[in-house]
Amino acid sequence: MKNNSVIQIALEPENISELPKLINGLKELIKSDPLIDFTINSYGQYIIATETELRLEICLQNLTQHFCKNIKIKTSKPFVKYMETVSEKCESCLALTPNRHNKLYFEAEPLNEEIIKLIENNNFIEPTNDLNDKKDNNLLKENCKRLMELHLESNNDLNKNSIWSFGPKEKGPNILVNMCNKSNGDYLNEIKDYVISAFQQTSLEGALCSEEMRGIRFII
Repeated sequence: MKNNSVIQIALEPENISELPKLINGLKELIKSDPLIDFTINSYGQYIIATETELRLEICLQNLTQHFCKNIKIKTSKPFVKYMETVSEKCESCLALTPNRHNKLYFEAEPLNEEIIKLIENNNFIEPTNDLNDKKDNNLLKENCKRLMELHLESNNDLNKNSIWSFGPKEKGPNILVNMCNKSNGDYLNEIKDYVISAFQQTSLEGALCSEEMRGIRFII
């Protein structure tokens, strides 16, 4: 079952010298319950999120009583996790590579809601962050295959060869698509990893309020 975390709190130790102990405790908490969503936001706050406030209280209780019982922890009030999106196709934006050999034009447009639901609920393969794991190496290929098998979009703009990445965290409900023709995109592979990295960061922290993005197709 897909975990839709919407309630979150920020954590920090009362004594900053105990921060490493808090981090270790959070790691143990996540091991005990992999459905907990843990992030560090742009302000350096440690955030845990779950699908309900009750579940969040239970997680916090487990953290303070079992994994960090010797640490005094300050917590924020629970707050709702927002997401950012676009409501219509945006104007093209130009970006130049540092050597000015490449001009990249980006557009952003809403994804079909049916595709968004598929990505969120179809149990896409989770990244393991292990460079030697074959599952990670085939992550994009397998997830694209699952998306294409359901034939949710009739046009040819979306195919497994044009999709560069899902994001954030390589499995989120946003898609980076390369729509360059072959003659114009011969040099793109040289910077592909950098573009994907920027996409992952952008979809994780949007421009409006540094929240995750949802339901956007980014077109190169």
